[in-house]
Amino acid sequence: MRMNGNSSSTSQRKRVRLRPEDRSRLILEAARVEFGANGFTDTRIEDIAARAGLTKTGVYAHYRGKDAIFEALLTEALKVAGVDSKVVWKPDGSESLEEMVDTYLDRLYRMVQNPVFTELFRLLLTESNRVPDLIRHWHEEVVIQYRAQEQALIDACVRAGLLRNSPLTKLFALSTAPAFLWLVSKLILRKDGEFPLDQVRQIHRAMLLDQLQPR
Repeated sequence: MRMNGNSSSTSQRKRVRLRPEDRSRLILEAARVEFGANGFTDTRIEDIAARAGLTKTGVYAHYRGKDAIFEALLTEALKVAGVDSKVVWKPDGSESLEEMVDTYLDRLYRMVQNPVFTELFRLLLTESNRVPDLIRHWHEEVVIQYRAQEQALIDACVRAGLLRNSPLTKLFALSTAPAFLWLVSKLILRKDGEFPLDQVRQIHRAMLLDQLQPR
């Protein structure tokens, strides 16, 4: 019996196997779209599976359920711009203050302008009342740990005399405020924000240098 050419090619496409990391990426991308369109509560695993071109079983092979997928998406928000405090703050004095600040701002502003990060940030705000325990868990396990690592590097730079012991270095998490003010303004006003991005970044840089420069 002759095989139809189309049937053969379709069969070959069905047998294509994705690497686990590629399959996981498909699931997260599909979940991001579904959560953004329907919210966390109204999104079903079936919806995510269908958009990813997988079965429910295929989704569950990678994630325990919606909570795990949502948490993975939020964690991705910190990885979008390659945020890594060890790359930025060098207590060994191998980079100048200006170089460290510029690297920090490059990564921060690349992150807040990234469409994927912006969508995840909006999702975080809109879903905070619906899944508070999940978001609190993510905050404790991911955000607080990241901030602790960054604060430890800032403290080391202060001890080394590379940064000034100022109100900002005592709670360095506040250093992101201008960038996130711009992002929130953009989300609320649904345009480029209340202030031009270049102006915000320029003033942000001047503020950091003023607060961090040893005296």
